Amino acid sequence: MKKLTLLIVTLFVIAFVAYAQETKNDEWKFTGAAQIRPELDGRDFCNQTYPPTYTSMRLRFGVEKTLWDKVTFFAQFQDSRIFGEPGNTVKSLKNTDLHQGYVILNNIFELPISAQAGRFEMSYGTTRLFGTNSWNYIARSYDGLRFTLKTEPLKLDVFSLTHTASNGYLSPKPETYQYPAVNDNSQSIYGFYASFPNFIDGNTIDLTGFYDFNGKKSDSINHDLERFTAGLTYFLKIENFSATAEFDYQFGKYQGLDVAAYLALLTLQYKIEPITMSANIDILSGTKPTENEKLNSFDPTYGTKHSYNGFMDYFSNTFQSTNNLGLNDFYLSFIFKMKDSPLSIQLDGHYFLTNQKSASDLNDIGQEIDLVVKYNIVKGASIEWGASAFLPGDLMKEFWNEGLTKDNYTRKDAALWSYVMLRVDL
Repeated sequence: MKKLTLLIVTLFVIAFVAYAQETKNDEWKFTGAAQIRPELDGRDFCNQTYPPTYTSMRLRFGVEKTLWDKVTFFAQFQDSRIFGEPGNTVKSLKNTDLHQGYVILNNIFELPISAQAGRFEMSYGTTRLFGTNSWNYIARSYDGLRFTLKTEPLKLDVFSLTHTASNGYLSPKPETYQYPAVNDNSQSIYGFYASFPNFIDGNTIDLTGFYDFNGKKSDSINHDLERFTAGLTYFLKIENFSATAEFDYQFGKYQGLDVAAYLALLTLQYKIEPITMSANIDILSGTKPTENEKLNSFDPTYGTKHSYNGFMDYFSNTFQSTNNLGLNDFYLSFIFKMKDSPLSIQLDGHYFLTNQKSASDLNDIGQEIDLVVKYNIVKGASIEWGASAFLPGDLMKEFWNEGLTKDNYTRKDAALWSYVMLRVDL
């Protein structure tokens, strides 16, 4: 079946190319992208081990066609892999997938309303709640439906997304339908994102709200997830100074527990050519170890965490990495870039604490330093080198040494990580 799918995709692309050659050049749009990144991974806090190396690769090919300014069709195919993953030079992973594939109906009823259906990327605001996570060699996309309203004071997106389906395609046969009927175990996301880009002298206010529902009942009583998230983001810009403030709140139910959690963000940025400096406070609330009835840990499941919680990605899942204690991230960022120069240098320094203290009365996670040097080779192509170091605090050492039995093996040293990445967008 996968071979047949790949054959159809190949024929589909060839047909598009052949047809495009016989039509006007601006009627078809073809895009391509590549991301190749070797990494040296010494993030285990132990200098007695050798850091593993690996290379990830993501290749994309896309095609777009618009008809009568009313209908837009877009398909983007993607191959994601780790070098050597097939295990044999004559073996195929058969992992070509549809990263994006959708149809947009524009100006419905001659109004500034569009409808998008299919599989698509979605990114809003500071990307704390919704982001594409493009650093990942697979990246994130959603299946669903999105309506967009564009007016002078407002841009509004309303979406309905399928996170996980409980059933595949069913044939109308008696044996395919269960009796008695079972609960719907699917997970869905319903929400909106509203942006007022010219609110008060060019400053912007964004509002968001969405509902997560997972019909699965792991404890046979409660749905795994019935959670609401509501938030507000304010962007201020005065000449060379800018500020961003965000507050998001979650409530509802998570695996039978009452949810009451928050995210708070404050960024102050000032630009003096050629340096851009920023001070940041990023807080995810946590749950006390003695709390058994409530969940006070904020869950930014769909956010692009690599962009703001340290490049080493220790906190890509804060539930697991902090034992639900939450995360306080205080960090400074410096970006050096001369005007019209292809070279930029970024230096970040993070100080991490858990939002709540552990059962052992600790909350010091550690400090992380990130350095990124980026060079734009030509338009659409860049190469960058990054290096990071993490100095573990007492609580981070406790997390990483829990369960170890060997007396001569402890995870308490500074962690190191580095990469080189080539990106090309056509």
